[in-house]
Amino acid sequence: MGRPSNTVQRRREITHALERVMAWQGYSGATIAEVARVAGLNPGLVHYHFKTKQEILLALIEQIAETLERRYRKRVAQAGGEPVAELVAFIQAHLAFGADADPTLVGAWVTIGVEAIARGEVRRAYTRALRRRSIELRRLCRRALKARRGSGRGAADMSLALAGAIEGLYLTSVAAPGLIARGSGARAVTQMARGFLGGLW
Repeated sequence: MGRPSNTVQRRREITHALERVMAWQGYSGATIAEVARVAGLNPGLVHYHFKTKQEILLALIEQIAETLERRYRKRVAQAGGEPVAELVAFIQAHLAFGADADPTLVGAWVTIGVEAIARGEVRRAYTRALRRRSIELRRLCRRALKARRGSGRGAADMSLALAGAIEGLYLTSVAAPGLIARGSGARAVTQMARGFLGGLW
């Protein structure tokens, strides 16, 4: 695979800078000037690649979704095709602390969720990202239920509960730092999944 073009690389630098600024100051405090400063670029260069701050935000939603997808694919490749292990890989990719953990990404994602309430275009992009994740999680739940209970019945409820728990833990970790002990979120959601599967692993 070749190296990304300068334009692609520059856009990533800008979206990553917005991610960092949003994690510290929220979306309203993330001015183009501050994004440019964090990216180490001239504000004019930021405007060359993105017409508006919201355009950067929309690109960031996709970038975060891709980052989480890469984390998941890396872990699921080690699961050996075992359905429950693949479900755990999904939970771990979204909640576990490891070498690729990124608290800044979580802070930015929570801010994006807040902006999605007020901004239609952001809401649509946010919803698309969550829908893709939900489809995969439901598939994993169905396979795990079939493997452990002989039927995929209940996969929709299970995936909804797990997805809600993940998003809720993101919000709590940002809004009330220190309330959740490091690593306990992944353990708690894994135990929740175990309950749905009848405690059979």
